Amino acid sequence: QNVTLSTILSSSRLLADNHRLTDTQIIPIINQGYAQLYDKLVQAYGEDYNISISYFNTTGSSGSYALPADCYKPRGLDVQCNGNQYLPLKPFIWKDRNAYVNASSDFGVYGPDYRYRFQGNNIILTPVPSSVNQIKLTYIPVPTQLTGGTDSFDRNKSDGSNTSSTTQLCKC
Repeated sequence: QNVTLSTILSSSRLLADNHRLTDTQIIPIINQGYAQLYDKLVQAYGEDYNISISYFNTTGSSGSYALPADCYKPRGLDVQCNGNQYLPLKPFIWKDRNAYVNASSDFGVYGPDYRYRFQGNNIILTPVPSSVNQIKLTYIPVPTQLTGGTDSFDRNKSDGSNTSSTTQLCKC
C-alpha cells in the first residue's frame, strides 16, 4: 500500500498539533525521517529489503567502473558467462589488491575469474578485464526524496512491524 506525501504531511500536523509550519518547512524533516527509517530497515533486512539491478559492460581495458548515481549500498557483482547465466564474482580485500593483477581474466571453466572491491563511488575489478563482459550489479538504491503531494513510498516494503510507517516517519 502506497503512502503519499500529502498523507504524511496531514499525519505529522495532527501528531505535532502544529499548523503554523508550511509544507516547504516540513517536507525536509519528513525526508530526513524517511532516510533514517530507510537506513534502519536496510540494516535490519539487508538485501531482502529493497534491491535494484544495473548492468554494464567491461571495456576490455579498464578495471574501474562508476556505481549508479542511485546506489546507496552495493551488494554484489555477477558476470555473464552463458546467455542468461550469471556467476557471482568474489570480492577481494585490500591486502590482496595485487594478488590477482597478473592473473588471467580469460574465461575459465566457469567464467572469468575477476575479483571486485567497492571503493568510494567505483567498482574496482582485478585483474583488469581483457575483453568485454556484461556485469550485473545488485544494490540497494537511495531512498526516494518526497517532494510533491502525490509522491509516495510503499508502506508494505517499508514496514516490517505492526507499527504504521507514517507514524514512524513522523516520529523520526
